[in-house]
Parts: sequence; structure tokens; C-alpha cells
Amino acid sequence: ANLRQPATFVKQAAYHIKDKKLSQESVNKYLERIISASEDILSNVQKFETETTGRKILSSFHEAAEKVEVKK
Repeated sequence: ANLRQPATFVKQAAYHIKDKKLSQESVNKYLERIISASEDILSNVQKFETETTGRKILSSFHEAAEKVEVKK
């Protein structure tokens, strides 16, 4: 599973949002990309765990993550 690229982006984007004075529009764009990258990470983890164990270890985590609402 390729986790490094989306995980690195999430980290860099979070620091960029924290350290820069960005417009709300820019922040929202970063947040959308963070959400997308996070979904990619979770998908890759789920694929890896299913392939290596034959079952979904983080299924309850995935369900909980889907219920989280991001305020814009």
C-alpha cells in the first residue's frame, strides 16, 4: 500500500494552513484535499489489511470516520 505520498501531503497541508495567512477559500481547498488524501490512506490501509489478514480490521474505524463532519 502506498501510504507515504498522501500521508506526507496531509502533514504538509496541515502545517501550511497553520503557518500561513490564507484566505478562507484557500483553507477550504486544502481541507478538501486533506479529506481526499485521508480517504486514500484509509482505503490503502483497508486493502492492505484485507490482503494480509483476509478480514477488515479497521471497519469500525472507517465507519466512525465517515460520520465525522468537517465544518467549512
